[in-house]
Amino acid sequence: MKKIFLTFAVAGLFLFGCSDVGVNPNVPANSSSTNTTLSKKGSSHSNSPFSVTETINGEVGGTITLNQIKKSEFVSASVFFPPHSFSGTQTITMTVDPSSASVTFYPHIVFNNRVDFNLTFLGLDLKNLGLTSGKVDFYFEADDGSLTLVKNNGVSVDIKLGLLAVKNAGLYHFSRYIFAK
Repeated sequence: MKKIFLTFAVAGLFLFGCSDVGVNPNVPANSSSTNTTLSKKGSSHSNSPFSVTETINGEVGGTITLNQIKKSEFVSASVFFPPHSFSGTQTITMTVDPSSASVTFYPHIVFNNRVDFNLTFLGLDLKNLGLTSGKVDFYFEADDGSLTLVKNNGVSVDIKLGLLAVKNAGLYHFSRYIFAK
């Protein structure tokens, strides 16, 4: 069963990686009720979040990667820090939550240069959420719940595979990021 699931996971990542999707503008999102986050809409997942902690020297750069398989879900996340992203050395925790399709970073850092973030969920139950690739994007969620669209190279949704992914999201600070429609 794991081999079949991994085959689908690799196929989904390949399809997503080969998609030709335009870059979204980095502008504030519509704050009306038309933006629905998965965490507010609700999800049928009972899996707990996955976390990874790494120490990164901001002058040198580096990568934090998380790959997890639990039951029928696959989560892959990576954040790439180019050299001179921030001053000094930081111990950074990335927490990915399949139940809300979100990621939270700690500590909250403002970067000198854009860092690139990729996130893929596979095996999520998206049917109840009414998601389609043309209506979902990736956002920064502020403490007050307001959303700001994050510039990225595409968001993919495949209801049959339970695929929800963002490619090369440009992060300029660490906080909480979510998918919303």
